[in-house]
Amino acid sequence: MKRFLNQTCVYLCGRAEFAEAKVLYGRALSLAEEAYGPDHPNVATSVNNLGLVLRALGDLKGAKEHFARALSILRKSLGETHQSTATVRNNLELLANV
Repeated sequence: MKRFLNQTCVYLCGRAEFAEAKVLYGRALSLAEEAYGPDHPNVATSVNNLGLVLRALGDLKGAKEHFARALSILRKSLGETHQSTATVRNNLELLANV
């Protein structure tokens, strides 16, 4: 189900339907947390995706909070040098002055 939600969100984002994507990404995050617990890399992916949608909606503070959470999870679980960690760190750095 989470995979289907994520694919639907990618489609919605491609159509710039960010409000709808936000709702579905929130549901995907809830499913990931239920399945894996709060500190799993799959949860970090969902948190990051929600942050991307929040950024697109102009909620820069919310996006920054989500990127920071995702980065914390990935640093603990995958390490500082993993590509996923670097990607989320970059997302957060783009909002450093917010």
